[in-house]
Amino acid sequence: MDKNLKFMQKLSEKKLGQHNLQDVVIKLLLFFVVLLTTPLLFTSQRSFKYTDMKVGTISSRKVVAPFNFFVLKTEEELKAEQDSVKRQVPYYFVFNDSLTVKDLNLLHNLLPYL
Repeated sequence: MDKNLKFMQKLSEKKLGQHNLQDVVIKLLLFFVVLLTTPLLFTSQRSFKYTDMKVGTISSRKVVAPFNFFVLKTEEELKAEQDSVKRQVPYYFVFNDSLTVKDLNLLHNLLPYL
């Protein structure tokens, strides 16, 4: 305990500009405590879920209207609009690694015969 008091006295005696070293150390410690605790105050979940929504993005959940409504378009207009929208949506492919492994095994089995 006596060592701690001597250390604190030495810090308060030394000057760093207009402030003593003890004040500077305390302010730095408080700064780092605030710096480390600030991210903990915010949630880790994404709270701005809909801010990056743009025209043409696909919803991650099912969208259901609260009431029925009629589409006031002819069949041709509706079909043309559906086709144009289908062309704008990028293709989405699922990579199946098991097919790759199967094809590679077939290739390795075939190579000795070549």
